[in-house]
Amino acid sequence: MKRKILGIILILVLFSVALSIAATAVTIDDVLEITRVSADPNDVKPGETITVEVRVKNRGDTDIEDIELEIWLEDDDGRILEDNDGDDIEDDEEFDLNDGKTEELEFTFKMPTEDIDDGDEYFIYVYVEGIDEENSSIKYADIDNSEKIEFEKEKHEIIFSELVLSPSVITCDRDILIELELHNIGKKDEDDVVLTIKNSDLDIDIKEDFELDEDDDYDNIYPYTIKDDLEAGKYQIMVNVKYSDERETEILELTVKDCLKGILVAEPDTPEVTIKTIPMLTGAVFAKPVEKPKTALPEVSSTTLLIAVIVLLVIVAFMLEAAISGMKKKPRRRPGIMKNF
Repeated sequence: MKRKILGIILILVLFSVALSIAATAVTIDDVLEITRVSADPNDVKPGETITVEVRVKNRGDTDIEDIELEIWLEDDDGRILEDNDGDDIEDDEEFDLNDGKTEELEFTFKMPTEDIDDGDEYFIYVYVEGIDEENSSIKYADIDNSEKIEFEKEKHEIIFSELVLSPSVITCDRDILIELELHNIGKKDEDDVVLTIKNSDLDIDIKEDFELDEDDDYDNIYPYTIKDDLEAGKYQIMVNVKYSDERETEILELTVKDCLKGILVAEPDTPEVTIKTIPMLTGAVFAKPVEKPKTALPEVSSTTLLIAVIVLLVIVAFMLEAAISGMKKKPRRRPGIMKNF
């Protein structure tokens, strides 16, 4: 009897293992294919923005869904390119692709200005993975790193890595701020840098001289108060930096509007004119609804499920064996013998 029970258990275990193997995902190549990766430009300056075009084709005869595409830049040593904040320069996209169809995607990346040497090369990695619409255990994947970019530095070059005018539109409050950051992305140190910020109508005339070594920054904030009697209109502020017979110029535009602290309103059917002051709306704060955190249900892997099934089967086998053993050991009452009281 024990052999029969153990045989049944063995069959059930083998059946569970077969189910687990059947549920295991199989990855197939050459169906979901990355057919094009193109970067523009390929020769890149620090701080420049590049555009990467990616084309993915479904060469199979079945639809592929939940396709996940990841793209990043990596050098020969496996170091991923990072921005100036230390975050990986990467992106991702999700889409579905019917049989025989092609998906075209475009990504833009701003190159860092820090920790870049002339001649640094980075390969553009693109990875895609999706599942068969009719059989979720079948996966399709592909990876491509055929495209690369190379950093090129000029001998002398300073760029505006940040230039902000805030606010850019003023009415009654005439205070403004000019925030500026320069970065030397050239190969050489600059010993004589001249920065000027000018507009004669706004009475702005700022001049500074300083040095700026290779791969170094210069930043500053310039507060200024615009005169109250300035006429409404648009005014351009010229920001200029000169170094080693080179010049970089940027323009900030300030819009000045009339300050209306009250509006004359004529009351109907009366010869008088009454001055009514309309309060100015300076701002409103709206409470953002608080979202409840979503509680994710724990995921159970196929291996964990298989172990649970095996343990359950072993427990059932022991219970059956105990029951059969109890039936064998139970004594039989002899007929015709009465118990004396």
